[in-house]
Amino acid sequence: MILNREVLILILKMRLGKAFDKLASCSHIVVLTDLMGGTPFKTSAMLSVEHKNSTVTYGANLPMVLELCMSMADPINDIEDFIDKTIQIGKEQINKFVFDKVQGSNNEDEGI
Repeated sequence: MILNREVLILILKMRLGKAFDKLASCSHIVVLTDLMGGTPFKTSAMLSVEHKNSTVTYGANLPMVLELCMSMADPINDIEDFIDKTIQIGKEQINKFVFDKVQGSNNEDEGI
């Protein structure tokens, strides 16, 4: 069975809606999405309007997810500060690798 785009979007809306409803009693819901303007972001943003205790982020990367998960064990006093710190960690982990061979060394294992 092949599902078309509209059916897949409807399934996403239903599943996210159920998740938001299930988490409605939580003090805050944080949704991490990949791209602003993508279907998961737009769907989550629409649902967040109905759920005032939620924040939808975009541009998520693995360091953000790990930070969020590892921080869940500690009490969160200021959710906005927590989200801002999580976003900052994600930004700090975006860069490029530049190989600089160690000068004067013949050892091939050095440099990284």
